[in-house]
Amino acid sequence: MQVYGTAHRVTKPLKIGHLRKLAPAPSNGSKPARKLAAPRIPRAPRVQKRTPKATAAEDFDSCVITSPRAPRAPTNRDDVDYQSLDDFSPPISTLPNGAKSLKADWKGQLLDLSSDPDRHILPEAEYNLAATLRLSCATYLCSKRRIFQARVHCLKIGKEFRKTDAQQACKIDVNKASKLWSAYDRVGWFNTAYFQQYV
Repeated sequence: MQVYGTAHRVTKPLKIGHLRKLAPAPSNGSKPARKLAAPRIPRAPRVQKRTPKATAAEDFDSCVITSPRAPRAPTNRDDVDYQSLDDFSPPISTLPNGAKSLKADWKGQLLDLSSDPDRHILPEAEYNLAATLRLSCATYLCSKRRIFQARVHCLKIGKEFRKTDAQQACKIDVNKASKLWSAYDRVGWFNTAYFQQYV
């Protein structure tokens, strides 16, 4: 016996991708508390800085131009005041080959010392050495005297006189002090016999 009027619904199986994920319900049934926003701190009003208007000078002579640079400190004159230093240097007559004895290698051109006020003090050998190392005559004389002062000091305390001692005694570039030490050592100017009278 057939029954009419009843509809048979055919359901299709659901795919996993069609399912919507649901958020879990709160455990206690209440909504989560909202975070309170931090109170806003009012900003300070901006102050506009204006550069002062320049006033035109009435005449050119009244204009004063100032330099933003600070004034230079006075130059230290210790490296040229050779007259205040004791001279323990061996006599120039002890050079074995005269003017060609004191030699040094240095980069750059020779310094023109022809108009140096102390040019007349230096013999030709030392003049050439100072010009090669680009030292003024006064700076050369100070460095030379400081080196031989250090040599006498090392003799008094029984210490060997090394290149580093000359570098520490001078107030010039250490490489130039080393060249002076080498030039003096090559001509035998560090020989103890020259300084026995000072020890």
